[in-house]
Amino acid sequence: MKHIGIVWQDERYDRIMRNHQEFVNTWNYIRENPVKANLVENPEDYPFLWEES
Repeated sequence: MKHIGIVWQDERYDRIMRNHQEFVNTWNYIRENPVKANLVENPEDYPFLWEES
């Protein structure tokens, strides 16, 4: 990949998941991002998101 310059952003927000509920809340936030960006109507329709059922 012939990139010039920085590819990744510096890490600014590391978070330790302290319990299951915090993990679920964070996961739901991440999976809703494509919906909020109007890329899809449902998170399941976003081709770059995979979750085991």
